[in-house]
Amino acid sequence: MYLRTTCKPCAAKHARQWARDNVQRASATKRRSDLKWMYGMTVADYDTLLSSQGGVCAICRQSETMTRKGKPLRMPVDHDHITGEVRGILCHRCNRALGMLGDNAFILRRAISYVTRFGAAMIRKVG
Repeated sequence: MYLRTTCKPCAAKHARQWARDNVQRASATKRRSDLKWMYGMTVADYDTLLSSQGGVCAICRQSETMTRKGKPLRMPVDHDHITGEVRGILCHRCNRALGMLGDNAFILRRAISYVTRFGAAMIRKVG
């Protein structure tokens, strides 16, 4: 513990103002911190992994399609929720699909079977 020259609310107010005044630096710092804390990886590790995937999603092999303010979002890191091991980098759609199916391989196989069995017929009716 150390002594502060300002109270916590004033320090927090100063930090928020600094982040507003230094958007790019604050964003880069948060990204570095989040990658290290959540996945134990550096920005260079992320870039290397994404590059090894050809710069696309490890599942659908497409670039990120979700945008914010007209710019594509950075693709999320996919990891095993039990072991914490990083599996790859996915687009937001594939990452959400895995999450909504609970990373359950049995359910994923059933979904593949379902789409294989009914997918073509449904596309003809809708399309």
